[in-house]
Amino acid sequence: MNFGEHEGLHYDNLSESEKARFSSSDFQAAGGESWADVRERAVKHFSKLESRQAHLAFTHGGLIASYINHYFDGEMEEMQPNGSFIGLHLREDGSGEPDSLDFRWDFPFIEDDI
Repeated sequence: MNFGEHEGLHYDNLSESEKARFSSSDFQAAGGESWADVRERAVKHFSKLESRQAHLAFTHGGLIASYINHYFDGEMEEMQPNGSFIGLHLREDGSGEPDSLDFRWDFPFIEDDI
C-alpha cells in the first residue's frame, strides 16, 4: 500500500486507535491508496497470470486480507502475519479474481522473538 503522508511510519509504534484506523477496510491514506485501491492493483496483476497454472505470490498480509475478504465475505477478518501463506485458484475467465480459497497458514507469532 502506498501510505502517502504516512509512508515510513512503523506499525508497532502506532497507538491502538491508529492501528485500528489503518486496518479498517475503508481506510484511505492521506495522499496515498485505500485498501480498495490495493485490491484493484492485485486483481490487475493476477489477471495477467495463467489461471490454470500454479503461482507463488510473496506479499504482505494487508494485500492478502483486502483481496480475500472482498471475495470471500470476511474469510480473513485479521491481517495475516508476515511470512504467512494462502493457496487459491483464480477464476478461469482471466479476471484476476479468486475462485476458491484452498488453504491458509499463518506464520506463528512467538512473542519471545520480539
